[in-house]
Amino acid sequence: MSDQEAPLCLSRWDLFAAGALAALLVAWVFLEARLPLRVPTHFNFAGTADGWTDRSAMPWLVFGLPVGIWLLSWLLDLAMQGGDEATRAKIVGNRPLRGLMTLGIAGLGLAMLLIPLYGLWILWVALGFLFLCLGVGIWECVLSMRRLGPQDEDKHYVWGLFYVNSQDDRIWVPKPIGIGWTLNFGRPAGWLMLVLLLAPLALILALR
Repeated sequence: MSDQEAPLCLSRWDLFAAGALAALLVAWVFLEARLPLRVPTHFNFAGTADGWTDRSAMPWLVFGLPVGIWLLSWLLDLAMQGGDEATRAKIVGNRPLRGLMTLGIAGLGLAMLLIPLYGLWILWVALGFLFLCLGVGIWECVLSMRRLGPQDEDKHYVWGLFYVNSQDDRIWVPKPIGIGWTLNFGRPAGWLMLVLLLAPLALILALR
């Protein structure tokens, strides 16, 4: 059975998410009693803890983020099944990223439980694992869209993700993967828009 025909908009990729959350639950059962009453959950650039969360509130943080991201993606998948064929194809192609992103974020949740016991180095391992999951998920999404056959605008996408077309007057174009919009980097206005979008984050980091 293909992902397009999968019941309840689930796919084999969601097994990664289910397995990760199950493993995270087991880890919580075994590690909860060993955690300090206030768990460090935020660190400055020097690696010093500057934010803590009560142990009793940790499940909301550890489980809430991966479950919330998976649930939002699944509900979007479910809602878009009534759309046209192109929209359904895009959202189905996004399923690998949903499962693998949940896996990576669950790994980050596990790191939050292990850092007080074994040190901050675990955070860097978890971040590396997260980026690996995101990279593989995005690549699988690109391959999924390519299996549908060539599209008119495919030649203007770099790595299947970044739209570059100086002949297109649009600044925002529909994303090739999933639902939403992406910038046209073939026009100066597209780069200007990116700078404007990143400026608030850069300002926050500069003022830390």
